[in-house]
Amino acid sequence: MRDSDATLIFSLAPELTGGSKLTQEFCIKYRKPCLHIHPGLDAARLVREFLKRYPVKVLNIAGPRISREPGIVEFVMVTLDRVFSI
Repeated sequence: MRDSDATLIFSLAPELTGGSKLTQEFCIKYRKPCLHIHPGLDAARLVREFLKRYPVKVLNIAGPRISREPGIVEFVMVTLDRVFSI
């Protein structure tokens, strides 16, 4: 996280817990841009706007373990596919 320019935190829950919340706290501590994405938001649009706003060369992708949030991988893949598809 410290070596990245910005962090996207994906979760299925609207509130972060555990290591994901800690990641968000580290972003604040190190003054790194951070965006939490979860279902119910216009995720692809928000990520595109986030990436336009900040000069990101190295992007950290974070989130909960699959065992805690089954379905998180699919949410991340669909969202990123929508962000980067032309």
